[in-house]
Amino acid sequence: MGTLRLTTKRLVLRPFLDSDFEELRRIGNVPEVAEMMSSIALPWTKEAVAAWVDKTRWRERVGFRLGVFDSEGALIGSVGMGGTPVSLASFIAPEAWGKGYATEAVAEVLRFAYTRFDDLDEIEAEHLNDNPASGHILRKLGFQEVGQSTCKSAARVEAESSTVYRLNRSAHEAMRHEIS
Repeated sequence: MGTLRLTTKRLVLRPFLDSDFEELRRIGNVPEVAEMMSSIALPWTKEAVAAWVDKTRWRERVGFRLGVFDSEGALIGSVGMGGTPVSLASFIAPEAWGKGYATEAVAEVLRFAYTRFDDLDEIEAEHLNDNPASGHILRKLGFQEVGQSTCKSAARVEAESSTVYRLNRSAHEAMRHEIS
């Protein structure tokens, strides 16, 4: 497999290494993080972290997750996309909230995906309604709300209400030109 390394002004996005697993596990075991993700159950065991990463390692196609690292090299989150329809998912460690890292990381993954994958026409994203910050990020990056749904988080007992968004290639291009 080829290597992938995306850089922004403040971040590096790259595939997870085995040496990242313990810090990734620490972040994922924070209830406020796990409860917003569909695929992270609490406690998030070492085996579950390894399986989660292995399922979406970079294989030069849609269906990948990357670690989000700050300028000091500290792991602060994850961003990726996959599935049918193609869906975006991300999380940032609580100690890094409110600094624009999620917006920066997601914007870079969108730029990369729409540049790299010619057949990618639309990306979906969903956030639980008790996490309005995620909705703010999606709208800021050009996603349009398309409806309400319910989402089951592996870290919650019940399914919760959620909002579904979509971003097509032309809307992304228009948004990128608007920002530049």
